[in-house]
Order: sequence, then structure tokens, then C-alpha cells
Amino acid sequence: MTQKIVWILIAFLASNLLLSQEPVEKPLKTKVFGLFQSWALYEHGQEAWNDKSSSYEPMDDRLIFLLRRSRAGIDVHYHNWATFKTVFELDQVGPAILGDHEKVKPADVNLLESFIKLRFGRGNLINLTTGYFRPQISRESITSAWTVNSMEKSATQTMIRKFLTGNPFGRAPGVNLGGRGQLDSYLHFRYDLGIFTPGHGYENNNDRWNSGILVSGRFSLELGDPENNIYGLGHKINYFGSRSGLSVAAQGAILTGDPGDRYAFGVDMLANSGSWQLDGELFYLIGYGDEVATNTTGHIRFGRNFELG
Repeated sequence: MTQKIVWILIAFLASNLLLSQEPVEKPLKTKVFGLFQSWALYEHGQEAWNDKSSSYEPMDDRLIFLLRRSRAGIDVHYHNWATFKTVFELDQVGPAILGDHEKVKPADVNLLESFIKLRFGRGNLINLTTGYFRPQISRESITSAWTVNSMEKSATQTMIRKFLTGNPFGRAPGVNLGGRGQLDSYLHFRYDLGIFTPGHGYENNNDRWNSGILVSGRFSLELGDPENNIYGLGHKINYFGSRSGLSVAAQGAILTGDPGDRYAFGVDMLANSGSWQLDGELFYLIGYGDEVATNTTGHIRFGRNFELG
């Protein structure tokens, strides 16, 4: 009888222990997502270049509805150490803006990026990413269009992306080593070092440029709240009041190619305080070929959030 009572007590305690345990987190998390941005524009006083007359000619005013950008993809996380992401894009569908009235972009779906990211060891200090993605250079380029304050991304992004990767989306196949850590309770850092092979060029003054190896690096210091608690390739500008901090980064890249190497050096910053945001960057570009060409590009942007209701 005593033995039965003991076993009943053991079973009772075991059942309560199991029921009191928190549910085990699923090791595999999958998210399917879709985003789109539609514009309504009215063009007034535009002019178009006429090759026959070698002059600009006025264009009729018009109303435009445009699917500016859309995204669809899948995001898979395995525990906290493996991430797989694939995104497709459908951009600029509709009449051409600021250009030929007769030009209409077809609805072409293209691969925007696809990569796998692995974390090694504890914390976020060592992360290895490989696939087709953005080299971690230029805050504007590595920040999603959905998180900036302006209606459109800065022109800085397009110039730097074409200069280094040869395409306006700024993606290239390669591998990146990066991570983030903490130096003090209010001082964090992040680093990225990548090597890529863009493998294609872009049309520039009717000359074809063939790219070779692209090496990029970026190091940032974050004073106050960190930009993120975990390491990832995506960045933000607007934290909607959840961050108070200042980030400053220095970066550079070298691209070997024909007809000559290309270099990019720059700094960027981000300041968040309550409903206020301030971000900007400045880059110096150098291209070697038949002649040495240099250029400077940058932007500064200020924003504030307002509560409605």
C-alpha cells in the first residue's frame, strides 16, 4: 500500500512538473511575405530629347498610376543560427516616369536576392552569409525602401550600386563575414567584410564595362541603443520611437575590372531620438581607365513621426 502511494505521489509531481514547463520553441520558423508600393503621379512641364532635331521638346501633361515596387518571398529561420531568405521583385510596372510617353515597362518578375546566413558560436560576433545579396556598403543601399522616411530612396544609392555592382538593385553573388558586439553598456559595434563577383556590367556612354572581384568592408559604432539586438543584413532608418542612439560608420570597397579598377570610400550616420530621425552619407568614388575619373555623392535626410488619433 505504501509503495502504491509513493508511485502515485511521483506520478502527480511529474505531471505537474511537465505541465508547468513553458512550451518548447519550434526549431523551424517560416514566414511568407508580400509588400507593394503604388504611386499616383501627375507630370507637368516635362520635356523629352528629340534625336532628329537635337533638342528638347515639350511633352503633354499626364496622370500616371505606377506600381513602383513590390516584393514577395520566403524567410526561414532554424533555431537562432541559420537563416534562409529568397525575395522576388516586380518593380516600375506602368508608364515610364520623367521620360518617353510611349514607353511602358512590362510586368517582369525577377530574383531580387537569395542567401543563407549561418551564425557560429554564442552571441552575434561571427556570422557567415553566402548567396546573392547586397554588399554591406552605403547605408542607403543596405536599407530597405520600406523603412526610409522619404517617398523614394536617395539617388546616392543608384550611383554607388551601379558603380560597384553594375546593376541598380546592388546585388551580387558572394560571401560576407560579419557580426556585432558590445564594448560597453551604451557602446556597440558592427563589422562586415565581403568578397563578391558581380560578373556583369552596365551601359555607360556606349562602352561596356566588365567587372571582376569586388571587396567591401564596413565598420560602425553605435552609441546609446543598438540598431539591432541580433546581426542581420537588413537595416532601418525609422524606429518609430523604439531607439535613442547615434550610429557612425566608415566603409570602403575596391572593384577590379576592365578597363580599370574602381574605389569607393565613405562615411554614414544615423541618429534616432523619440520621434526624430536624421541620417546621411558621403562617398568619394574613383575610377581608373583611359583616364582617372572622380565623383562625390551623398545625402542628408531629416524626418519626424506624428501620432494620428
